[in-house]
Amino acid sequence: MGNTKTGICALTNKECELQLSHILPKFVWRYQKSNGSNYWRDNINPNKAMQDGPKEYLLGRYAEQEFSKRETWFANNIFYPFCKDQLKTAKVAYKEELYYFCISVLWRILLSTKDYIADPKLKAKCIIALEEWRAFLNGGDVPPLYNQIYMMPINRELYNTLLLPIPEHIYKEIYWYILRDTDNEIYCEKPNNRALFCKIPRFFFWAVIERDDTALNYGLRISPDGGKIDFKRYNIGKGGIKTFIYQRVINRMNEEEKARKKITSTQRDLIEQRTLHDEHLLNSELGLLLRQCGKL
Repeated sequence: MGNTKTGICALTNKECELQLSHILPKFVWRYQKSNGSNYWRDNINPNKAMQDGPKEYLLGRYAEQEFSKRETWFANNIFYPFCKDQLKTAKVAYKEELYYFCISVLWRILLSTKDYIADPKLKAKCIIALEEWRAFLNGGDVPPLYNQIYMMPINRELYNTLLLPIPEHIYKEIYWYILRDTDNEIYCEKPNNRALFCKIPRFFFWAVIERDDTALNYGLRISPDGGKIDFKRYNIGKGGIKTFIYQRVINRMNEEEKARKKITSTQRDLIEQRTLHDEHLLNSELGLLLRQCGKL
């Protein structure tokens, strides 16, 4: 039946025709294509060229529509304007759609990665968070325990205040990570401080699982009742989270180096042919970053 099959919708818990759902919003992959190549590879299977992001038979049509409404709002009102540097001095008002959108992304990420959480106590808390978020996304109340949701818009200027001695080539990799990479993990750098994050180009989304250190800066606290974002006064602060992001970049560099060694000669030739003869790619954001990082 094409891209549907019968099953239980992860949001409504009802049997229905499941859609082949993106784990990250579809606009992320559209953006990647419009600002770079139609193909990308991951570090797990670098010899396979992909044309779309990861999908699962996860949601029914109703759930897909509910998520799509908030994704469209976020893409049109925050994501694309921020990527075009149109929000540097702007104030953006939002209602429930932003809080809903952030939780919908974090919920899908945690749902697809929960089985990889080794710490049993942390996993137990994440299972509770998943159910609280599912109930909220399905029309229920604001999550009673796991309701601290943050959005961290990030670009070169916002990251450049990091007070660490960073070599120039690492800065280039940081820009690559900020502008192009997708990522997710649970922040566990300090005792009794845990936060799930999901990253898309230029944005982190955070959900606090445990928090002792109130000085940890996850960006903008998003209210379920709505509010206003003043981008002119916004900054991502200093300290632990920036250092964590820096370490994620170093980890990604190491993973990419290992993946690069696995690429076959046939795939290397194909990558070179696609890269050097694709004018759209060469003139895109991706092409500029490839040249800056010495990858082209």
